[in-house]
Amino acid sequence: MVVIENKPGASGVIATNEAIRSTPDGHTILLHTMGMLTVPATFDKPPYDPVEDLVPVAELVNTPVWLVVSIERTQARTLKEFVDQMRREKGKHFYTSSASASTGHLLGLQFSEQNGLDMQHVAYKGGAPAALALLKGEVTASFVDMSSMRPHLSGGKIRLLAVSGSARSPQTPDVPTFKEIGLTGFELTSWAGLFVARSTPNAVVKTLTDTVNRLLQDPEVVSQYAKLGYGITVKSHEAFVAQVRRETDQLSALARKTGVKVQ
Repeated sequence: MVVIENKPGASGVIATNEAIRSTPDGHTILLHTMGMLTVPATFDKPPYDPVEDLVPVAELVNTPVWLVVSIERTQARTLKEFVDQMRREKGKHFYTSSASASTGHLLGLQFSEQNGLDMQHVAYKGGAPAALALLKGEVTASFVDMSSMRPHLSGGKIRLLAVSGSARSPQTPDVPTFKEIGLTGFELTSWAGLFVARSTPNAVVKTLTDTVNRLLQDPEVVSQYAKLGYGITVKSHEAFVAQVRRETDQLSALARKTGVKVQ
């Protein structure tokens, strides 16, 4: 039996610290997103270190981040047209993401910086409220995943201009990557994964990783995730650990560069 206990608040710090302090026997498992990796660089006093205080178990899902625009705010059909308009209309446009210091927030800041824009970020509590703000025309753009946008694509009120990652997404094969358009540093994708306390025995971690990876290969699981807009890449424990370390460094560098702080 699995008991799910939501511990919201403080950018996930409350839940993360509870997992860190739990008995390291594999019975308390933290489900978190890539956003946990920004904590060391965005808090004045980092409450934890995702690399030193936790053990990555397995990646559950992954997804690129799309730049989505509201047609009420812009008629741009390409990234170049969008950038040109933002430059002409400085001080008039806002973008949103799923949360402050999220991957979308950081990518948006980097996008603005690389293109000489002054778009201001508006943080919403989750991808769904961010998508709703875009649909209403409250903001011009959003950097979010497909699970938030998929229900609204057929309505004609939003447009996808670019996607993060090293290759085009199978979900939107006609949407170019930022890299194709000539922008660097947008290879990151977003994910959700499982973690346990640092001192959890290796044998327990291996059992958890093997069990999760076996479930991730179930056709029904793959199908349900695809319907939600998520992809699955089954990775070894070692590969996920290396990814977490690498992306912690990348996101920390990006957060420092853009000056994002969570007070």
